[in-house]
Amino acid sequence: MSTPRKGECVRAPHLWRSDRPVVGGVAMDLVYPRCAGIDVHKRTAVTTIGWVDEQGRRQRKTRTFGTMTAEIEQLAAWLVEHQVTHVAMESTGVYWRPVFNLLEPHVEVVLANAAHVKAVPGRKTDVRDSEWLLDLMQHGLIRGGFIPEAPIRALRELTRYRTNVIEERTRALNRIQKVLEDTNIKLASVVSDILGVSGRAMLEALIGGETDPEVLAGLARGTLRKKHDALVSALRGILVQAAWAAIKVRGGSFGARFRRIAKRRGDKRAAIAVAHSLLTVIYHVLTRNEPYRDLGGDYFDRRKPEQQVRYHARRLAELGFEVTLDPIAAA
Repeated sequence: MSTPRKGECVRAPHLWRSDRPVVGGVAMDLVYPRCAGIDVHKRTAVTTIGWVDEQGRRQRKTRTFGTMTAEIEQLAAWLVEHQVTHVAMESTGVYWRPVFNLLEPHVEVVLANAAHVKAVPGRKTDVRDSEWLLDLMQHGLIRGGFIPEAPIRALRELTRYRTNVIEERTRALNRIQKVLEDTNIKLASVVSDILGVSGRAMLEALIGGETDPEVLAGLARGTLRKKHDALVSALRGILVQAAWAAIKVRGGSFGARFRRIAKRRGDKRAAIAVAHSLLTVIYHVLTRNEPYRDLGGDYFDRRKPEQQVRYHARRLAELGFEVTLDPIAAA
């Protein structure tokens, strides 16, 4: 058998059943005469208790308990019945937590790092693991991790949960932002919080099928009302880009509509109006399954010719000309 390193706990084969294990070649005395080792799993808690009888002999008893609340309470009662003072468990996973919480009022629970209490090589069973924890606990070889008081643990769980909720909210916000950017809706460029009162109202309207930027921008609250034009540009943006392209088509009806509105309301609002008309055209093309036919650049002149006559006559009068209109006789 190899010579043990300093500080290494060795249970030599001939000492396997000895009451005094060897550490660094020196036999050790018991530190905790009555204690237990618990190997905790999802559904079971294999527990081995150890004590010294009146003749000075070490005694052991092993039982397996379930991990339901009532069963853990039975475990606690069994430990108290045998006057157990200290219990050792491994801090693996999350299964130790309910056991720790229910045993804490009755005995001192020492939570051990699994890497520090790894059993010697050989055939492993739940019973052997609980016995190994018991041996280490009896001889004071387990250095327990820091476990704060119950109120501090509850507060820590609350703050951790709050952090997780905030992180999840941020991920959801980023997903919403990605969807908006994919459709070229630049709402975040104008609204500082797209999940604020105004942002939520606009998003709900978008989900409900509203596509008119003017209507959506009208849902703004507070200081956002001052950004009406910017909101209009930021909401259904890809249609505005398509509208600018449609306006440049020579002899097209979209260009004619743009020029008529731009005279009164400016280029930006005229482009948004064209975008609205473009959306209407797209809807009818898709629902009727018909090809698009442009109405032509003179559509508005042909639709209401008398309106054009009055407009040009008024303009000439404003420039100082007396205008007499005589219809041309049909050939």
